Amino acid sequence: MADTAITTVVQGKALGTDVKAGVGTAMVAEEVSVITPKGPVEEMVILAWNTTVAVKTLTVKAGAGVASGTKGQGDLVLTLATTGGAQILPRLESARFQQANGTIRLAHEAGATGFLLPIQLKRG
Repeated sequence: MADTAITTVVQGKALGTDVKAGVGTAMVAEEVSVITPKGPVEEMVILAWNTTVAVKTLTVKAGAGVASGTKGQGDLVLTLATTGGAQILPRLESARFQQANGTIRLAHEAGATGFLLPIQLKRG
């Protein structure tokens, strides 16, 4: 499996951040998308668009770092609907999902296509 780096958008402090529909990094079937958070994982929202005509799964891989205290809970498998719109993924916990190098790894089911857009929320 190859890795695809996913670009993280940082939320603007003033009026917000202009994010156009369809913006994001393409998911590549049977590959792993790697997100490098720009702040705490708990303050990141991930949008996912499934462009496949069938329901597909997206797996958030359990962490492998020393700080991954709850990694024993395992991977989180999410179902991506075929609604044509974006889905907001559940908030992730760094203790369960962050890798030793600080990244978050998302594996795509065979045949899956679409886009991922992580948004790092800013405090204040």
